[in-house]
Amino acid sequence: MALKEDVTILAALPIFRPFPEEALRLLAFSSESRILRNGDLLVRAGVQSDGAYLVRTGLIRLVRQDVPGDVMVEPGGLIGESGLIIDTEFRFTAMAVEASSVLHIPRASVRKVLQEFPAAAEELRRDILERLQDIGSRMVRIGERLQ
Repeated sequence: MALKEDVTILAALPIFRPFPEEALRLLAFSSESRILRNGDLLVRAGVQSDGAYLVRTGLIRLVRQDVPGDVMVEPGGLIGESGLIIDTEFRFTAMAVEASSVLHIPRASVRKVLQEFPAAAEELRRDILERLQDIGSRMVRIGERLQ
């Protein structure tokens, strides 16, 4: 896939919306493409994450031992988003359901881009804070309904 197409896909993801096009180009350029066949393992639950995977083509199944049912990730989906920002483990096993292409986005590349584009870093910080506040509000509403 061409760099321009990767930049377009990255720009559509909520986490990267604050990033200017130049930052997205740097991120796409520093990411690694990976081709998977049907049944190939992408990541295993419990493995340390060093970034995230953007599904470019195909279909990836996420399986968690503690949650019934599988989740399917289609092109444009991001797998392991929190690994872009924090040191964490994958909580699921991910495998290709069909021939697929993914882009591995290293956390180190995201950190470098955030250092080079401080305005994007500040906007991302605000976006994350808003998401956390929204989650907190929803939890309060659920708690009120349970009382």
